[in-house]
Amino acid sequence: MLVRRRPIITLTTDYGLEDPYVAEVKAKILSVAYDAYIVDIVHTVPSFDEKRGAFILLTATKHFPRGTVHVCVVDPRVGTERRGVIIVTKLGHVFVGPDTGLMWPAANAAGIVSIYEIDQSKLPPRISETFHGRDVFAYVAAKLAIGIKPTRLGKKVDYMTKIELFEPTLSDGWLSAELMHVDKFGNLITNVSKESLTMLGPTTEKYEVELGNRCYTLPLCKTYGEVPVGSMLMVFGGTDFLEIAVNRGNAAEVTKAKVGERIRIRREQASPC
Repeated sequence: MLVRRRPIITLTTDYGLEDPYVAEVKAKILSVAYDAYIVDIVHTVPSFDEKRGAFILLTATKHFPRGTVHVCVVDPRVGTERRGVIIVTKLGHVFVGPDTGLMWPAANAAGIVSIYEIDQSKLPPRISETFHGRDVFAYVAAKLAIGIKPTRLGKKVDYMTKIELFEPTLSDGWLSAELMHVDKFGNLITNVSKESLTMLGPTTEKYEVELGNRCYTLPLCKTYGEVPVGSMLMVFGGTDFLEIAVNRGNAAEVTKAKVGERIRIRREQASPC
């Protein structure tokens, strides 16, 4: 006997956890898809920071199974003329949210098949124009999760807004990159992938790192515990991107670095930077 799998819907927002907003989004989903698994990716994206939200989506959504519907709302232009969209991908993921560019990196990585502009006339009446996360995107996601086709919720379009994340570049032996996220442990997560690091040549034991107005010589490790407690290191962590970390410490506090700062990396030199 074929057993129907419960639909999976993820949530990524900047709503925080102090207010009932996240609960109301879930209530809307459950009123349509009563048996849905709802997975919170994150609700603490800094307010209106679409770029940070886009990076988190890129790192997280690829781990979910085919058929997952991702509700993605960091929406500084809620209530304006910006569109709501549904994005269908080759990996079987469906993204739903405002067309602000937030979903582009993750959806593009999953292989975009088609894009639909949500038709507001096909949605229930709403009393608010400031909470589309609940009244539009949660409702649409729930409908998709129970098998409603995107064509019944919107019209096909051939473009969407893009956020292009800064790509590491190589110049004069330095790999220039960006700090994209600081996690709960104070790890500084960059946009340097394993492939990007090979732009410097075969991996080596140590690298020089320029961050702010300071320079560090750091080992490239497989785990945090390869260095003494309190020591700094580089590691490809759970995001698959390069982190600057401190074993049992907080690299953000040690370096005073902030998201958005540029970072430069090169192979260890005889004359350190």
